[in-house]
Amino acid sequence: MVGVGGQGIITLSELVGKAAVKKGIKVAGTQDKGLSQRGGSIKAHVRLGGAYSPMIPKFAADAILSLEIAETLRCLDFINETTTLIVDTKRIIAKDDLLKKDDELSPSAVKKILSNYKNVQFVDSESKARASNVFMLGVLQGFDPRLTQFITADEMKETVKTTLTRRTEENVEALDQGMSFGRHLRRLQSSRSSKYDNSC
Repeated sequence: MVGVGGQGIITLSELVGKAAVKKGIKVAGTQDKGLSQRGGSIKAHVRLGGAYSPMIPKFAADAILSLEIAETLRCLDFINETTTLIVDTKRIIAKDDLLKKDDELSPSAVKKILSNYKNVQFVDSESKARASNVFMLGVLQGFDPRLTQFITADEMKETVKTTLTRRTEENVEALDQGMSFGRHLRRLQSSRSSKYDNSC
């Protein structure tokens, strides 16, 4: 998971971890908070199912959830052919953003780079829900069945209810909306793949 400070990256990683622990699933993870309190870049690794190291090895991520489009570029060396990328199209200038010039980090420029990867889905979260971070977690939950092998939709929803005690209904609704949208994206991807296979 990647984004900038204040977007709730740590909270999302804790939600996934708590949901897994409730089921007795081993969880390993770590956070690179950087200048998170001042809007700097922030990353969180979450590994489920008995991993010994909290850090995801290079080119070994099953999924990357990005809440800020340019921050996704910091994760390119974790991507392999099967990695799912769920990327929010919002652009927030991180205070420690030394990657490139601003024009080279515009959403359209970054989108062009990321479009070279096979399993990327771009999402405009702010047009979908107020609790956009929880919405994006729901998109990942609905889109990638590998997560539901560990944590079901109902289990994730229950964890949100018991953990996010402020604006609980709003967050649960955002999660539901995100999961529905994620399933929609998965159906679209499957449909495109089927059409491609039939044309070959």
